[in-house]
Amino acid sequence: MATGIVSTGANLFHLSLVSSVLFWINNVEYGLLFILFGIRFFGFFPALRADLASHEKGAGFFTVVAGSCILGTQYALVKHTYLPATLLWLFALAVWLLLLYSFLTLVITQTEKPPVEKGISGVWLLLVVATQSLVILGATLAPHLTVWTEAFLFFALSAYFLGLVFYLILITLIVYRLAFLPLDAESFKPPYWIMMGAAAISTLSGVTVIQNLDTTGLFQAFKPVLTGMSLLTWATSTGWIPLLVVLSIWRYTVKKVKLTYHPQYWAFVFCVGMYSVCTWHLADYIATPYLKRIAGLFLYVSLAAWLLTFLSMCIGIVQSLTSSLKNNDSL
Repeated sequence: MATGIVSTGANLFHLSLVSSVLFWINNVEYGLLFILFGIRFFGFFPALRADLASHEKGAGFFTVVAGSCILGTQYALVKHTYLPATLLWLFALAVWLLLLYSFLTLVITQTEKPPVEKGISGVWLLLVVATQSLVILGATLAPHLTVWTEAFLFFALSAYFLGLVFYLILITLIVYRLAFLPLDAESFKPPYWIMMGAAAISTLSGVTVIQNLDTTGLFQAFKPVLTGMSLLTWATSTGWIPLLVVLSIWRYTVKKVKLTYHPQYWAFVFCVGMYSVCTWHLADYIATPYLKRIAGLFLYVSLAAWLLTFLSMCIGIVQSLTSSLKNNDSL
């Protein structure tokens, strides 16, 4: 997700080499994760089901949907190759339907449930991210389909509004958790940045649908609504940034939480990259070029964050392998 959206942002600002390198890295990452997920699904299904039924971990599975759609969008927009993009969209749609109703059914039907402060977090907003990523890729593909163009756009339009409803419900619960229940610095983890990122991808989703509605005579009446909602979600995303920055400073400087690599930091990279891309597209659509300077600033922040997180991940892997080898030698 993070690599794909940063690659897309680099392409918008004509950093072709950076975009291309990140695109191929994303393909390798996606392939490795797909294999690892397959091994876990077939070899450790009980553990996977337990995680899916977990209030804390279950929503994280929606990264499969978002990651597939973001890679598919790269194929469509950057490489102009629509067959792999369509296959990725169909796969993501099937996984989204399966996860959405299995996850919600499992957490609802549990007899023992965690308290709100342990059960809800920014991870739940991946439901929004996954839904809106389906909208973006579906709307992008619609003009290039010889059949089902109107059906794709109808689905995209409907899923866009469903994603907004998800955001309104979940952000209310998350704000309640943050404002009215105890919060220690350790609990304020990087996925809380998805409060901003989910609104940002909703902005990109809305603008993408608007830009592709002209391929059919239907749904034109929704353009003003979509324009207003896109500006609303962009303003919401922008409004979260100062608070999230302040809370991050509180976490790392005031409370002195140690800054060490964790896979959750990719959520921060994704959210900053998504904000850059959505701001660029909104600025392009409503003809406000000064917003593109903001998009450019956040692109370079996301590139720096991606590089630091990637290097930290590689160092962590090397250290883990070295430690394992030393333990084997000692045995």
